[in-house]
Amino acid sequence: MSLLDNEGRGRAVEFFDDLIRSIETIGTGPEVAGLGLGEIEQIRDDQQVDSLPFYYEEFLRRMGRCAGQFLIGTDAFYPGLMGIKSDALELLAESGASHLMAANSIVFAMHQGYQVYWLESERGDDPPVAMYQEGRTELQARWESFSAFLIDQSSRDLALGRGK
Repeated sequence: MSLLDNEGRGRAVEFFDDLIRSIETIGTGPEVAGLGLGEIEQIRDDQQVDSLPFYYEEFLRRMGRCAGQFLIGTDAFYPGLMGIKSDALELLAESGASHLMAANSIVFAMHQGYQVYWLESERGDDPPVAMYQEGRTELQARWESFSAFLIDQSSRDLALGRGK
């Protein structure tokens, strides 16, 4: 259940409107496409959590199937992210790093099978993000929120997409 009031929800919607506009400025690659409620529920069930944070749910609703050039090469979209939590847990266990991720974490992306990204808690509307890279014993990176991760990653991905 989201704790955001109408103003907070409006800011979140505006955030995703701006992000999608930025993605679409590149003009190449597949179209941005979101998911329906049933598909979002499948993801929640697959993650074995009671609810998804508002910002992540909005991400899925707006671009959970495809986000143009954004996050290309990363398993962050439906249906490819189904089963990703068990894959992440296996990677962490094999590397002796299982202690890094709590049971209620939501794994939202895996890059090339060696980097795992997760929301640190199912609680809160815009929770912190952690990233682990295979072979390490500690986190590789951390962002204060899912929206901060999206801003950081989009600036990198979109610069690459523009050839900069």
